[in-house]
Amino acid sequence: MIVQKEARQKQRYSFLINRSHCDMGITPASSQRPAASLPIIFTGTTPLNLQRGSRPTNNKLRRNAGLTLMELVVVMALTLVVLGLVYSFFHFTNTSFVKGGDRFQLQTNLNIASNFVIEELRNVTEIEIVTAPFTDDTSQYIYVESKVLKHRKTGTITDKSEDVFKSDSDLLFTIRKDNTTGRYYVKIDIYGNRGDENYSLSTEILLNNISSATESSGSAIRYK
Repeated sequence: MIVQKEARQKQRYSFLINRSHCDMGITPASSQRPAASLPIIFTGTTPLNLQRGSRPTNNKLRRNAGLTLMELVVVMALTLVVLGLVYSFFHFTNTSFVKGGDRFQLQTNLNIASNFVIEELRNVTEIEIVTAPFTDDTSQYIYVESKVLKHRKTGTITDKSEDVFKSDSDLLFTIRKDNTTGRYYVKIDIYGNRGDENYSLSTEILLNNISSATESSGSAIRYK
């Protein structure tokens, strides 16, 4: 009886072991066959069939998880910094270009106006500082009106510059006599503005054919 009881316990124990092996995917040694076409790989206690598809690992899950909130915030912050730098560079370049254009236009207009006045007054035979209105159509006049240098001749008015003057007083004529030589000069001061740019010119002309004139200053001049 004891022997039979021990045999039954051994048989039951062997059955439990074989069943445990089967649950774990282990083939008992007595029934093992040559390796099948589908290899089995063990990772811990879980068998993975490579040809039938494997269970995703933690690394794969992490790679497919996308961006975290912190990573998204960092990316957005870097993007804003880059956009700010690009905008600052564009704004600086555009502002410099506009200022350079305004400065060039202003200097060009004032130089043209100054050269015109010099050529007109150098060899006059009669000159006088006057104020509006201008009624003598036999004389010529140079003055500023509506921010533009004007030239009036025989009643016809022409523009000699663009609108680069702030006011009518931005053109100033000054007639003076040199007491040493007795010669007469006219000084011209021109002040211009365009955008944020300011520019001024000052020059003095020897009046070659003037032997007598009234010393004065003003923003308009009459001459013949």
